[in-house]
Amino acid sequence: MKFKLLSFLILFNFVSSEECHPEADWCFNQAINFAFYIFEEANLNGIELNRGILETDGSVSCPNDDCDAVGAFNGDVCVGWSTYYINDGLDNKFTLAVNGYDGNDYSAGYLLNGQIPNFKFFDSSTGEIIDAESNIEVPIFQNFGGFIMEELNAETDNILDILNPNKFIIQSISPNPFNPNTQVNYSLKNSENISIYIYDITGKIVQKNNLGL
Repeated sequence: MKFKLLSFLILFNFVSSEECHPEADWCFNQAINFAFYIFEEANLNGIELNRGILETDGSVSCPNDDCDAVGAFNGDVCVGWSTYYINDGLDNKFTLAVNGYDGNDYSAGYLLNGQIPNFKFFDSSTGEIIDAESNIEVPIFQNFGGFIMEELNAETDNILDILNPNKFIIQSISPNPFNPNTQVNYSLKNSENISIYIYDITGKIVQKNNLGL
């Protein structure tokens, strides 16, 4: 499937403000020049990202603080990000506003017409930032353009491969399966701050505990 190009002409009183993701450390200013990149879905290791809720005012909320995010970049410069959502009942897609250079200092390094953005995921369950790719060719940026595409996808190492037994060991989990509670016994080589994540069988995080030692 080829992407579709939509054209928009929007007139408004413009005031730019910086928007930052507090965990991913992504920040951008909304520019006068921008385009919409519209995806059917975003998946990490074949599983859809954790969704936020699109509110009637256009903002995206995350009641459980477990939502993932999608960022757009020109090289290493963030040119837009959003908490992931699907616009259920309207177009059933995810829309990301991607910003271009508009002559103002805050937009230095933003996209120029003819350049191609790259995308990243922020995985809220691990705090990891992962490079993402479209399953079709990403169209070049054009001011006020709109590009309807297919999926964004990323792969990361299996969590079991990331664990380092020389640093910490999960000694026992009892009872397993949970019934309805369980006790996790672990040991650390050194005192440090850790986080424990509990996942369901679909890979979605259902419990997160931050432990300071």
